[in-house]
Amino acid sequence: MKKNWKAFATIAGLTVAFATVAVTVFSGVTTTRAMAQASAGDPSVPSGCSVATVKGRYGLLGTGTVQGSPATVVGVLTPDGAGNFTYDYTENINGTVSSGSTSGTYTVKAGCSAIATFSNGGTLAGVIVSKGAEIDLMSTTPGLMETAVAKKIGL
Repeated sequence: MKKNWKAFATIAGLTVAFATVAVTVFSGVTTTRAMAQASAGDPSVPSGCSVATVKGRYGLLGTGTVQGSPATVVGVLTPDGAGNFTYDYTENINGTVSSGSTSGTYTVKAGCSAIATFSNGGTLAGVIVSKGAEIDLMSTTPGLMETAVAKKIGL
């Protein structure tokens, strides 16, 4: 159980439950919406994203289940703007609390969808919103039903 959660934690662990979320369903809708709003001149929606859009420290809060047990995670996700991240987190899985650190890599498409891969192989899908001020994520790791929001610290 814990190994699977740490996969989630690794990126989005984005407590780093960071970075990458509901992409299959949401990124198509969100990307289309973001592109339409950007073309309409909405300054809050980026017209394009890259790994450099996501850089600095993000506070992450994630909830869901790990192998059927309730789970929450909080942490600080720190992407470097070059496709690498670290994630320091505290998690609670079915009442058992633990803390740790992990790292991984991430990719970003021009439409602002993202994929994060933790060093343990866990993955997240996500969408970058508000010019990189927030990342909405979901686990794509089997056995994890997790969503997370990472918000830029210090805005």
